[in-house]
Amino acid sequence: MLYRLAEKEDMKAVCSLWKRVFGDSDEALKLFFTTFDSTENVLLCEIDGKVVSILTLLNAKIVSPDNEYNAYCVYAAATDENYRKNGIMSGLLSYACKIAKERNADFLFLKPANEKLFSYYRKNGFEDAFYRAERLEYNDKEKYNYSYVQWYENAISVDKVFSELNSYETKNGYLSFTAEGKIITVDHFVSGNIFALLDELKNDLHPEKIYVNLPCKADEIKKEATGMIKPLTDKKPPENIYLGITLE
Repeated sequence: MLYRLAEKEDMKAVCSLWKRVFGDSDEALKLFFTTFDSTENVLLCEIDGKVVSILTLLNAKIVSPDNEYNAYCVYAAATDENYRKNGIMSGLLSYACKIAKERNADFLFLKPANEKLFSYYRKNGFEDAFYRAERLEYNDKEKYNYSYVQWYENAISVDKVFSELNSYETKNGYLSFTAEGKIITVDHFVSGNIFALLDELKNDLHPEKIYVNLPCKADEIKKEATGMIKPLTDKKPPENIYLGITLE
């Protein structure tokens, strides 16, 4: 069993495993790897010359009102169905921690695809860290500081292509939304000042109502956990982090 970084000659096997597990098209994979040019960020496990498990590390930052932290998002983690329940992915996650630490990252973070996976990732050292409030009507009154994942422009570009939602972008950030008549629902956003971004959206499009899932703290009652984080150093993750897009 060998854990290593992928090389160009591995990408056919990587894409084959990716398609079998996630069902993505050749076109989607070509767009992803062309946009990110991320062969050096693909990690794999090889057994007897066969690629049996993969994951990708996406560059990002976690920005709080007081600081910025280098981080990687764990994306498209997959294991061949014939090799599951052997601890292979746990080993690959450990290898991802090693690589990320060598690259001076402070945290790994991810969005589990379902509730069951939250428990799995907790066993691998991740903790719940990203929460958002249930659907709220934006009323301009409550404005507060929060931490957020700052994605690089290539992540936003891919999200625009894959998203079936409308997008809106200004100097204050990026968001995707759906509209039903004069009612707008914000699906997700990438912004250090969502309140300024929502004000701009309101002034430009003049909706009757805007609904949004705002970032919130773990101790708030009506909340949804959307992601998990793993510290790689002695730094503690900031509270009240908003995850935003995850290239779903």
